[in-house]
Amino acid sequence: MNKYDLPDELKPPLPPNPYLNQASASPTRPPGSRWTTDPGAIPGEPELFLDWTEENEPKAAIEILELPDAPDHELYVARLGNGDTLGVYDDLAKAARALEYIVERQPACRECGDLAEYPSEFPQYCQQCWNGQQRRRSARCQALST
Repeated sequence: MNKYDLPDELKPPLPPNPYLNQASASPTRPPGSRWTTDPGAIPGEPELFLDWTEENEPKAAIEILELPDAPDHELYVARLGNGDTLGVYDDLAKAARALEYIVERQPACRECGDLAEYPSEFPQYCQQCWNGQQRRRSARCQALST
């Protein structure tokens, strides 16, 4: 279970079915026009990236896993730019649609443009920028009290 609300048709399959997609030695084709690929990615690194922030960071990525017991098949790990794993999919198109769904509906951070989460009641900042806001606010309060 994850903290992101997805429609039923975009939720990760449980358990994953690795036999729906054939793997190949050639680079994976991007699942849509908003996606870019890194053909030089090594195993364990994301290979497909969705949109980019001003800091040149992807808003989401997909890592392709080859299964040792079935080398001709793949699974797709869908991750958001903040590092959260959305789920493991057995269909690339479905993983891409799920990430696009979250990125399109999640508000952007006021400072860096990453996915906003904090504070959860009024998401306006990503965690890193929210922590920075808190530090700046604390320093201002200390300066005013002296």
